Amino acid sequence: MKDLERAKNIGIAAYNEELDKKKEILEKLLKEYNDGRKKTFYCIAVNLLDLEELEDAMRMVEEFDTSHTLTVKEKAEQIKSVFEDLAQQKNMVLKLRKKT
Repeated sequence: MKDLERAKNIGIAAYNEELDKKKEILEKLLKEYNDGRKKTFYCIAVNLLDLEELEDAMRMVEEFDTSHTLTVKEKAEQIKSVFEDLAQQKNMVLKLRKKT
């Protein structure tokens, strides 16, 4: 429902553009920040966080690693921490709820 309301408020074209940008961020996360254990986490984060928050988080992590010396695992932990902090500020948990 939240997505439908967003599309209605900003228009379908703008909403599709937003989704394309989120897709690019997800592809970058999976390509450059995936330590083999974060695929589901990244999908949830990109889906639930706002585009502006995602872009800010990506900039923060990229600025932190200006010398490009962090390993993939270190980058993955950095971005996970930033995403979790953003989610916590919105009283959200970036975790898949599995039914038992």
